[in-house]
Amino acid sequence: MTLHHRVRGGVCAALLSLTILAPAASALPSFSLKWGAPGTADGEFNTPDDVAVDPAGNVFVTDRDNDRVQKFSSTGALLVTWGGTGSGNGQFDSPRGIAVDKAGDVYVADFGNNRVQKFTGNGVYVLQWGGLGTGDGQFRGPRAITVDAAGKVYVTEDGFASKRLQKFTRTGVFVLKWGSFGSGDGEFQSPRGIAAQDSSFVYVTDTYTYRVQKFTSAGTFVSSWGQLGSGDGDLDYPTGCTWGGQSLFVVDSNNHRIQEFDASGASLGTLGGHCEVATGTDCTDPDGGGPLELGDGQFHYPLGVAQDSGGNLFVADTGNDRIQKFGSAVQIGIGDAGTGFRGRVSAFPNPMRAGTQIVVHLEAGPEGGAPAGRRVDAALFDLAGRRVRGLLAGPAAATETVLEWDGRIESGAPAPPGIYFLQTRVSGAGAATLKIVRLP
Repeated sequence: MTLHHRVRGGVCAALLSLTILAPAASALPSFSLKWGAPGTADGEFNTPDDVAVDPAGNVFVTDRDNDRVQKFSSTGALLVTWGGTGSGNGQFDSPRGIAVDKAGDVYVADFGNNRVQKFTGNGVYVLQWGGLGTGDGQFRGPRAITVDAAGKVYVTEDGFASKRLQKFTRTGVFVLKWGSFGSGDGEFQSPRGIAAQDSSFVYVTDTYTYRVQKFTSAGTFVSSWGQLGSGDGDLDYPTGCTWGGQSLFVVDSNNHRIQEFDASGASLGTLGGHCEVATGTDCTDPDGGGPLELGDGQFHYPLGVAQDSGGNLFVADTGNDRIQKFGSAVQIGIGDAGTGFRGRVSAFPNPMRAGTQIVVHLEAGPEGGAPAGRRVDAALFDLAGRRVRGLLAGPAAATETVLEWDGRIESGAPAPPGIYFLQTRVSGAGAATLKIVRLP
């Protein structure tokens, strides 16, 4: 472990609240930013359906009822839009799923036109395949789309008399298919979301059977989980999903949340919530001056989710016509009266392989109270809540303390691949828990 101290000036950020989590609880990313509003202008949305991220971190959104795709930077700056209503090359009729391959090419499930269209990352039309029908390579309602690590393209169909999954090459050559209507293993009633785990497994959300099904990339059924409900592991209208390196994130639409599962279906936690402004149910008043407001990190019937290489989650908050980003930085709450300060904890790279840099950044608040000299205790725990490695137990710098985890446990042995939690406590303030994913 290497410890560095750095001092930075700057204006304090707005105060954010802290949710203190036990080491073995969910530590999904916290709210970072949002963009979008209802409308037809650039940067606005009319039913954003799905979201994808390219290797450079750019965010692509299918703006379904505007019949277009919009591309943004990772901070929400509009980069390019393309599409328009129609059936010609580059036009759309209710575009749904979207995916990006390693080369940065974009694939769109053009639902109403029963085809898949492929574009460059800047929206230049490349090719298409499909057409209405139930034969190999034809579609009835292509809904979701993903690309695996080997470049194979998977498309779910959710049309009348066609509940299945088809697999293609990057140029649209049919490879194989599986699935039919039903509620048994390997059958579907409404396959809405799909995610590929490397080139080994594929996960499909079956919306009306309230479950996730897992298959090999050759279409062999492996397992399923989920049931109708609102508890941990329950699902109500699951839609989009994405594989995040060590876990699966599922959009639990009618529960207005994102759920995280491990590869066997064990629930790892949730983020989100719902605000009914009309009734005031689950709403907040952040500034204290009224009225009740939809809070940051809350959803109204979300549909799509994607994760970038840094662990940030992007959610198509469909009912609110916006995109929300959840980052790996965790906020530390204000301290005791008269000694308040703000802060955040972040890790990069995350997911990690060899090592990761962890930054504990403390900022003086409007109440004063310099953070220098405050005691910081930072330690890593495994998924079962067992302490794995202590990183710091002592005074913090003003205003930034940088730690480096080399991926080893206390004994010096390499930590096994998996999910770990960094718990950071600051004397006189609060605590924060940050999830770190260690890759093989």
